[in-house]
Amino acid sequence: MEFRVRILHISQSMDPRWGGPPKITACIASSQAAIGHEVSIAARAEQGREDSIKALLGTIPGMDKVAMELLEPVSPLREILSYKAGDGLEELVRSSDVVHIHNVWDPFNIPAAKLARKHSKPHYILLNGMLDPWCMNEKRLKKNILMKLRWREFLDGATALHCGNRDEIELIKPLGLTAPREMIPNGVFPDEIAPPTEDAGFFKDHPELADLKIMLFMSRLHHKKGLDHLAESFAIFARDNDDVHLVVAGPEEGSGDDFRARISRHGIDHRVHMVGPVYGPQKWQLLHASECFVLTSHQEGFSVAITEALGCSLPCLVSSGCHYPEVQEAGAGRVTSLDHQEIASAMHEIFQDESTRQEMARAANDLVMSRFTWPKVAEQTVAIYEKALGPEGATGN
Repeated sequence: MEFRVRILHISQSMDPRWGGPPKITACIASSQAAIGHEVSIAARAEQGREDSIKALLGTIPGMDKVAMELLEPVSPLREILSYKAGDGLEELVRSSDVVHIHNVWDPFNIPAAKLARKHSKPHYILLNGMLDPWCMNEKRLKKNILMKLRWREFLDGATALHCGNRDEIELIKPLGLTAPREMIPNGVFPDEIAPPTEDAGFFKDHPELADLKIMLFMSRLHHKKGLDHLAESFAIFARDNDDVHLVVAGPEEGSGDDFRARISRHGIDHRVHMVGPVYGPQKWQLLHASECFVLTSHQEGFSVAITEALGCSLPCLVSSGCHYPEVQEAGAGRVTSLDHQEIASAMHEIFQDESTRQEMARAANDLVMSRFTWPKVAEQTVAIYEKALGPEGATGN
């Protein structure tokens, strides 16, 4: 009998304004559907955001095989206290074999887990780095109250906690959670990261960047992403390296003005280019045209941005808070602390020698293709479902 399973993913939102989690949800779901499983996503309906959601889902290969169930929202307080999450969720849970919940803190997830337990469905919680000590210290009082109110029960009741990397498994130990852990990374689609065969128009929109040697930051402009450290480090690097330009691509989330002020104070405005968010084919064109990717975050779960950059054969310079030690272990770049001189030295090391950079580029692509593709991720998720369900516990043919 072929093992075949009905999978329900639970996501607070599929709107790309929430960063990586909506895309991760869609990519896992579509990859599971591509290998023959029956997959649905239940998320809140968000009035006025339909076009943004449609645009995101349109970039994910195979989403036509995934059923999207948008549920009318109810108040967060009702979700927490009465375990209600909108009409239709209970039937979706009841008719599934397994429930995969994405993210930790959204009240929408509480009734989903309650219903999974009610109907004896194995359910997994993808943490997305949200229980990392750095994240737990953000809005600490609120999170401590939530843990006592409902969330410890929610987390301990899971069949397993889905961790993105080995650091995450270690970092959540002080919380004393009792659910088992499973480590499964994020990935990329191999076809998605292939060099573009057509001009996507990025450099027509930004002709001033054509033919420049680019160091690329591509992420949200949020204080978590360490743009202050990036500005100070690049200023040190730029003193002795006059041919490398920093391109900052991503939506504004509160840190753009501070970053601009730092760059201006150092007098390197002409070396730094802020282009706003870049999506679709233009994103891939920019990635492939860059020489290096940099992300000096305070904290990441399993960064899709880093994985995409590696897949596009970019040497990566990332902070230890990104929890991506494979970058240095594989010879695909450098992992540093947030010390500005250390980051600047790593920038210099990557750019001082073309042959070294090319070796890192090859290692970067090899790392992703061998370990971090969405089809491989789909197989790993289904393997943990099978451990809980057994071959007789799922639909078969």
